Amino acid sequence: MRIATSVELVGNPDDVFEMRITEEFQNAKCAASRALSYTVAISERGDRTIIQTSRVMSTQGFPETARSIVGTELTINETQDWGPPGADGSYVAKLTADITGVPMSMTGSVRVDPTETGSRQILEADLKANIPLIGGKIEKLAMPVVEAGFDVEALILSEWLFD
Repeated sequence: MRIATSVELVGNPDDVFEMRITEEFQNAKCAASRALSYTVAISERGDRTIIQTSRVMSTQGFPETARSIVGTELTINETQDWGPPGADGSYVAKLTADITGVPMSMTGSVRVDPTETGSRQILEADLKANIPLIGGKIEKLAMPVVEAGFDVEALILSEWLFD
């Protein structure tokens, strides 16, 4: 299932990127996602910045069919591999995410592009649940959760950039 969404931010791409790559921001993002527990690791490899998070999430509120597959908790592992700024000042990350023990993954990109008033953060990704017969239904259930997580991240960025 294709996910494409974007949000306008008040900060320029450099400010957004510098904030995103802090442990403080990543911790706030994980806490705001209502993770039961989480880990954050940020590293540099040459001119790339790698952000890895692992979040244990409750499945309370999931339909019973989904809970019977994933259990009462699931662990979401996400990696954002950010490159250096482009000639236009934009930043792009390769995005990968999977759920431990569940045949579901997401691959795509996150971009931060300059605009006249700040920047635009763009998520473009493919969400895939490799579960016979109900994979499409699981993807449809997961899509709003992914978009909500993107929105929470943008809200935190906007609040912090506006201060």
